[in-house]
Amino acid sequence: MKILITADLHGRENWYRWIATQQPELLVIAGDLTGDLGMNTQQIDFIVDQLSSLPFPVAVCSGSHDSSTEMFSRLAAAGVLTDGATAEIGEMLVTCLPHRPIEGVNNVILGLAQERRENKVWLVLHHAAPSITESTHDSGSTSILRQLRQYQPDFLACGHWHNPKYYKAWYSSVGRTKVFNPGYRLVPGDAPNCVIFDTETKVATWLDRGSLKGGPSRVEQTRFD
Repeated sequence: MKILITADLHGRENWYRWIATQQPELLVIAGDLTGDLGMNTQQIDFIVDQLSSLPFPVAVCSGSHDSSTEMFSRLAAAGVLTDGATAEIGEMLVTCLPHRPIEGVNNVILGLAQERRENKVWLVLHHAAPSITESTHDSGSTSILRQLRQYQPDFLACGHWHNPKYYKAWYSSVGRTKVFNPGYRLVPGDAPNCVIFDTETKVATWLDRGSLKGGPSRVEQTRFD
């Protein structure tokens, strides 16, 4: 199964149009679909129209810039997997965690999803990346770190930290969970940063379009056994 993972699109219409030219078997957007804290109704209409018209399954979670509950309600009504939901998509069990609730809410969502796991490959979406340590002084979420250690999904797709090379690598591990953060493109262009993960070959490819301002594009790969 070919999965396209991106995040932090911040309402950039050309990036959404690029996504529409791709052919993944699952699209994952790990938060910050909007800019302007999600208060631009024209932008929301565009995002809903774009994502609801794609010919492949789409899963999204809210981010720090996504304050419009209306947008997520409209996306859910159009068949997009959104905050709080878990669904089987092909060989995957996909769970979307909201960005802002208290930790206990996401524990309930993960606990219910875990009951459905069986032999499925479990992918969780959460906007913030897990913290490196339990310290609240580093740049990460201690709550999602604890949840990964407790529930151990196979994969986490996240974002929020725009240059993952300064935080952790674009991929990392928490126990058995493989964590993907595509980062954010600072260099102008028509396509966002993304990770393409093939569950059959177990190869993940990072397409970095320029996470450093003025920096070069990079392509890196890793394989997971």
